Order: sequence, then C-alpha cells, then structure tokens
Amino acid sequence: GHCTNLTDLNLGNMGMVPECLAGFVQGLAATHGLPSLTHLRMGFNELNSPDSLPLMTQLMPMLPQLQHVELQNRSLHPEMLRGGWLSRIKHLNLTGTKLRGCGMECLRAQREHLHGLLHLDVSGTKLDDAGLVCLASVLETCRSLASAKLSNCMRKEPGTNEGMCAVMRVLSTSSRLTELSLSGNPVGTALAHGG
Repeated sequence: GHCTNLTDLNLGNMGMVPECLAGFVQGLAATHGLPSLTHLRMGFNELNSPDSLPLMTQLMPMLPQLQHVELQNRSLHPEMLRGGWLSRIKHLNLTGTKLRGCGMECLRAQREHLHGLLHLDVSGTKLDDAGLVCLASVLETCRSLASAKLSNCMRKEPGTNEGMCAVMRVLSTSSRLTELSLSGNPVGTALAHGG
C-alpha cells in the first residue's frame, strides 16, 4: 500500500547500496512518492558512489515536504547535493561524510539554496584549510542558522588555521545562532580571530 501519511522514514544503517536504492525509488515512482514525508534518515549506508546520483535526482522530487535529511558517513556522494532540493531543507546532517576536496565545493555551489537552513551538522568531516574556507562561505549564506555542529570537522594538522579563522568570523556575526559545537577541533588562535 501507499503510505500517504508517512512523515518520518528511517532507512539508516541498512547496508543499502545503489541497487537497493534503485528498487526503493522505482517503488515510490509507482505509488506517486511520499507526499507527507518531512524527515528522511538514510545515514550509515553505502550510497557514496556515482551510481547513486541519478537515483537521488529521481527521489527528491517525490518528497515535496522534505525538510530534515540525514546522509551520514558513506551515504553521501558530494554530487548528490546538486539539483536544488536543498532549498526546502531546514535540517541537514552530513556527519562523517567525505566533504574534503570537491565535497565542500559542491555544498558551496548550492549555497543559494541554503537560505532557510536552520540546523547544519558536518561533524567528523575532517576538512582541510580549503574545505574550511568553503564551509565559511556556506555558513555566511545560512542567515537563519540556529544550530551549527562542527565537532571534529577540522583536520588535526598544521596550516589549517586560516580556514577555521574564516569560519569563526562568520559565526561571530550569526545573530540567530543558539547552538554551536566546535569540540575536537585544534582551533588554536582561531577563536581570538572570530571577533
């Protein structure tokens, strides 16, 4: 049957691979999607391959009320962030994903769709300096952001202070921010540079 009233779907930690996601997407297409779904939890699966990209492109329009997305660890290929679906998302959890390199660039490229984002969790992403600069750019766009979880998002190596200083400068001007987690990051003098 069709679950028209389903608002919260947890498909996390199921060992889901792109072939399984394809079956799920085909089933939803046959039943006209999940029109009431607001929360989708798909973390801790094996969806971080290019084979998942067209499936996510097909899936997101079938979830018109979606506001809360969890794609932790191996459930995110950075290119999944493209397509404009982020414009309706209020809570985005990308904990432990591979956002290094092009990953954070993909999120920064979508920043015009992030104006309504209230909660962002990129804990455990281990960003380098360039990734942190991209994160600062993303945070600067998220003027409604109330919660930023950035625990262990910074690589523990010398030379990454400029990016964290940029992040701290942006966060210091975020007037709506009520929750901030920076634990586990070697911030050094970045806190002083935050203003």
